[in-house]
Amino acid sequence: MLAAPAVFAQEDRSARRVLDECIESVATDVVGMEALEAACPGIEQALVDLGLEPFISDLQRDTIGLYGLMNLQSMEQRYREAPAARTLQVENLKPVLDQLQQPVQAEQQLTRFERFKRWLRGLVERQASGDDSWLLRWLDEHRMSETARNILFYGSVLLVVLLAAAVVVNEVRVARRGRLKRGRTRASGIDATSDLLAARVQDLDSAARNDRPSILLQMLVATLVKTGRLQAERSLTHRELTARARFDDSSQRDSFQRVAQLAERIVYGGDDAPEELDEVVQAGRALHSKLSGALS
Repeated sequence: MLAAPAVFAQEDRSARRVLDECIESVATDVVGMEALEAACPGIEQALVDLGLEPFISDLQRDTIGLYGLMNLQSMEQRYREAPAARTLQVENLKPVLDQLQQPVQAEQQLTRFERFKRWLRGLVERQASGDDSWLLRWLDEHRMSETARNILFYGSVLLVVLLAAAVVVNEVRVARRGRLKRGRTRASGIDATSDLLAARVQDLDSAARNDRPSILLQMLVATLVKTGRLQAERSLTHRELTARARFDDSSQRDSFQRVAQLAERIVYGGDDAPEELDEVVQAGRALHSKLSGALS
């Protein structure tokens, strides 16, 4: 029992050694878990021993390569140690507490048109539930000629129909106004995206070397969204962006994947000035030029 922790620690170090040696020796054109296993025997079991297998999806098993292993290595190294303890900043909750202690605001008063719609809806429901309408009961209580009764009855029906038509026309007008407003919002969003891309190109030229992959990734994602190759979702990870975006061929997907993985390594893995940075940025700029050219 005393020797068991040492045995597990030795197995953990051995799994890390297999991962480190595979990253140092495997070529960049080896893609897929089966190819990696052939080039680095035991790499799949090493990932299982290190607890990294749940982070590899079925799609990534077919596309993982050297850069994917480097991402897994960075993640394992970062989370190997326990996170530093942090003190809860309770003073940030004071505005929320003050808002909860404020008196409840009165319900917003209905407009005349909204009150009329509520009255009309209640009238229709009462007529549907009753045995006889209030108009017929009133006519039975007051004697008048048959012609007057018909005029009053059908006039009331015509009035209700006209009021219902007015309600429908008003709802159609409000819906059309909302569609026009959404159309103007989408148009302004496209113009803002174009301005953002132009600003990002200038930022890329003047940015520090380590910031260029992240800026280039933002430019590529904005161009993919604008060209309809990617749905605009802010919650997608770097790997999900690579999987869901549509490209013309595999070389474009590979260039985008290299930019996304390099940006992820620098931002989350703390990899300062990797050797392949200039090569990846150059390939990403060429991909951005192709996608922008297809847009124009």
